[in-house]
Amino acid sequence: MQYRAGMEGGRRIDVVILDLTMAEGMGGLDAFKALKAIDPEVKAILSTGYSHESVVVNYKKFGIAALALKPYRVQELLDAVAGVAGR
Repeated sequence: MQYRAGMEGGRRIDVVILDLTMAEGMGGLDAFKALKAIDPEVKAILSTGYSHESVVVNYKKFGIAALALKPYRVQELLDAVAGVAGR
């Protein structure tokens, strides 16, 4: 996993953007939980086009730092990343 390799190599990742729903493989919430097991301080932005999902409505309760609703507006996505990264 790239995140673990970065941490072990001393290259901390500032922010991850995770898509809630993936056609194949792990979705964003499960990926976030896996990352939290590696790094309890992980900062994540959840990306989705489904604004009615319970995790979307209550994303902060899950420990997710921000939400990026699709379709993206470039400045909104940049602002979310900067805000979560503390820049």
